[in-house]
Formats: sequence, C-alpha cells, structure tokens
Amino acid sequence: TSAGPAWKPLPVLVTTLLAPLDAAPELWLLLARAAGVAAVLLVGLLAWRLSRGSLVAALVASGSLVLVSGFVRGVALGFSEGLLVALAAAAVLCHLEEQRRRALVLGLLAALLRPEVWPFLLAYGVVLWRRGEERPLLVAVAAVVPLAWFGPELWGSGELLRSTERARVATPGQPALAAVPAFEVLKRFLLMTPLLASVGLGVALAGRAARPVALGALAWVALVALMSQAGFSGEERYLLPAAAAAAVAAGVAWAERLRPPW
Repeated sequence: TSAGPAWKPLPVLVTTLLAPLDAAPELWLLLARAAGVAAVLLVGLLAWRLSRGSLVAALVASGSLVLVSGFVRGVALGFSEGLLVALAAAAVLCHLEEQRRRALVLGLLAALLRPEVWPFLLAYGVVLWRRGEERPLLVAVAAVVPLAWFGPELWGSGELLRSTERARVATPGQPALAAVPAFEVLKRFLLMTPLLASVGLGVALAGRAARPVALGALAWVALVALMSQAGFSGEERYLLPAAAAAAVAAGVAWAERLRPPW
C-alpha cells in the first residue's frame, strides 16, 4: 500500500474476495451499481418510515437523491459512496425497528468505508453502552475500526499514517485549495443538493419527525468542512451521505406540509 489511493478497509476486503475471478472488475461495478439502486430505495423507505407511511415523503426523498449532482455518475463509475449511503440508511432503519445489533454491524461496515462515519458510530456506541446494550459487540467494534484502518496500512507501507498523508494531497479544483475551504464545501453542498431538498432541510429543522436526520446532515457537512480546512480534499462525493440525509429530512418535512387536514 505504499502507493495508490488512501486505504479503505471494506472495498479492499470485497475486491480481495473478488480478485481470483476473471470478471472481478465487472463484479465490483455490479456491486457498486446495485448498492446505488439500494441506496435510492432505502432512502425512500426511511422517509416513508419516519413520516408514518407517506408516499410523498418516499418519492421526494428517493427523487431528490437521484437528482443530487454526481450521485448517478458516481454510482455508474463504481464509486463506493452509493454503498455508504445504503449502509447508513439501513443502519438507521434497523435502529428504528429496535434491531440494535444489526444497526451496529451496519454502522461498522459504513465506518470501514469513510472516516467521517467514526464520530457518528462513536456517539451511537456511547448511547448503547449507557443503556447497557450490546456491550461485547461494542468492544469488538471499538477494536476492529482502528485495527482495520491502520494495521494493514502499517504492514503494507511501513507508515501508520500513509493514508492520512495521501488524502491531504489536493488536486486542482478541490475545496482544500480554495481561500476558505470550509466555505467552499458549504457552497458546493448547496449547489449539489436539489432546491426541493435544500429548502426541505430547513423546514425539517422546525419540525420534530425529521429533525434528527436534518441535524445529522448538517453535522456531516460541518465535519467535511472542518476536514477540508485541515487540508483534506473535501470533494463533493464525500458530501453524498449528507445530501441523502437532507433528501430524507426534506421528504418527511414536505409530507407534513402537504398532508390533507382531514
């Protein structure tokens, strides 16, 4: 791993399993594209669940995600962000159904895709620990995440933080090269998110059903912005989970506003 892109445990695990097959590249594309379709469906299902069965919420959420700038193209090219959105949405759905163990495992898989997941998984782990739920699994997750991210990198390159340094190598056009990277990230998030979802995100903050999802979207944007200010690229595809959360929040918010009084 001394050269190439930054290390990400989950994609490497999957591609290692696929590597002996002649059609390995095509199978990865199939997986990435299927995950993108699953992300659209799961985002709609999450909005439907939070809105207590509103078809409007599901359609607005799924439609907004499809219209997010770069989502379809990224899925078609085989980027892993579609899989990340699918895992995150599935984790939240499992939590709402009180399937804590499944939610935690899905959160772990998402955390093996992007480091931005770590603070959210940590917060969820603290909540479960204080409730006395799934403590053995929490200990295992706390060990797996750092080992999976830093252990193979140290073994493969001899440098514990090689991926961190690689991720800070900015290419032309990335927010990290702007005068104020954090503001550039915020601007790009607003530009890439459909207007219906952006306005709905603001509406959701005033409601109750989707407020946690809306706050999660803003927290993700703030995290990417802070990381870009610290020298990380902050490119648009890292904001796709926030855009997906905004789509869910907007779907629920608009469904509440359009619900007939009777």
